[in-house]
Amino acid sequence: MNAQKTLPLALLFFCISLVYHVLRCLKVTLVVKAAPGSGAEILPFLKIWVILPASFFITWLYTKHAINKSANSAIRFTLYSFMIFFILFITVLYPYRDAFFIDSLLPLAQDSAFAGIKGLINIFIYWPYTFFYICAEMWSTLVISILFWGFTNEISKTSEAKNYYALIGIGANVAGIFSGQIIANLSLSEKISFLNYGTTAWDQSVFLILLSSIFISYAILHIFNYLSKFQSSTEQKLKIKENKKTEGVSIFSSWLNMPKYANMIALIVICYNIIYNLADVIWAHQCSSRFTDPAMLNRYLGNLDTYTGIAALLISVFVFSPFIRRFGWKKTSIIPPVIWALTTLGLFAALNIESSGLKNSDFFHIILNMPILDLIMAAGTMQIFLGRAAKYTIFDQTKEMAYIPLPTEAKRKYKAVIDGLVSRLGKSISSLLIQGLLIYSAGNLDIATPYAFTIIAITLCIWLISVLKLGTLYEDISSGKAVINNSVVNDNSQISIIAPEAKLI
Repeated sequence: MNAQKTLPLALLFFCISLVYHVLRCLKVTLVVKAAPGSGAEILPFLKIWVILPASFFITWLYTKHAINKSANSAIRFTLYSFMIFFILFITVLYPYRDAFFIDSLLPLAQDSAFAGIKGLINIFIYWPYTFFYICAEMWSTLVISILFWGFTNEISKTSEAKNYYALIGIGANVAGIFSGQIIANLSLSEKISFLNYGTTAWDQSVFLILLSSIFISYAILHIFNYLSKFQSSTEQKLKIKENKKTEGVSIFSSWLNMPKYANMIALIVICYNIIYNLADVIWAHQCSSRFTDPAMLNRYLGNLDTYTGIAALLISVFVFSPFIRRFGWKKTSIIPPVIWALTTLGLFAALNIESSGLKNSDFFHIILNMPILDLIMAAGTMQIFLGRAAKYTIFDQTKEMAYIPLPTEAKRKYKAVIDGLVSRLGKSISSLLIQGLLIYSAGNLDIATPYAFTIIAITLCIWLISVLKLGTLYEDISSGKAVINNSVVNDNSQISIIAPEAKLI
């Protein structure tokens, strides 16, 4: 194990994940609770009408320009862009938000005739928060999925993955623990007298949280610079060779021409994002109903991140590492869908108790020893934090291991497509479904929830089948029973899995 490479990678993942967790908590609090009159119903509209177009555009921009430059240039440009936006938000957009809000649309959002699309209207009313939500989402897509994992895969070999990918993941899991407490402690209940910013304690919380994100982003830049020495000169100057026939081909062509192996990775990513997005909206609705103050909600989200980090750390050390070594890729990758299935069943049962009229019965009071609303909150919290913990460890790391057998140029291109576009497609599909349910139920998420659970159950089955099929391909490649054709990859080429008898799969 190369400690000079492994430890800085773990530190890098720690810092990147720290910012990710902080931004994720803040973005939810801003659009769900800090925006007056808003709620969880805004989330599906954000993800389909705002985040999806932004993801397509930014991924296209990255694929067209950054992918043809050195990794260092792409990293510097991306991180400086985020830091500039954070500064703009805390100096202009947030302090003067009341002047930027489009109050003329408020009567429309309050009209019962438009209850089903209230979330869509709020996107425009509170557009500064919408822009912040975009920025927070893009951190996940660009910095984690494309830059970090793309960079890590380029300086790693397939033989190294099982040895230190779990150790790298520990950095992210520890970040969840630390970020949770940072968020909880910076979500102030009282205003700091010597800090001349804002008019409320919450205003100062936003300032301090984003200021910390700026400093950490700057540290991330320097860690990337240190690790660049592990790239070969060929990788540092890697260019995608394009001929005249492929110059005008867009990133969508790369998606359509992906081989079966890459398409199986894409299907797994779609399934996960459909499930998580549906569960996230249901859980955010419960949180919005439970907490009335933005700082209280942000503290809860921070503490949840701490619990998630602890669970992820335990899974990484005691589950992922021994499982991937002993049972291989396929059996290890089955764990996340199983966790989601069990926790979804628990939340569904709790919600059914609440809606069945049995919530006040002596039987449930004696057995559960807690109010049914507390049980629902506990079940939802368990689903989200265990689901996230499995995602940050087993799901993410097995997905990244699946990219490694691909040729370098194909690895970068297909990873940009899958992590930049396909993941958003899964979220967008679920967002469209939720929007349809909201319109059908006149904006009532409680009525829409049972239908959402049905969709989750179907998607879980597809996810499990896809994992089994991809696992067979991956293990055949790893054992030498099949190989990937390392021919030059361009926009029109295919990567084929070649079996011992040259049978194309």
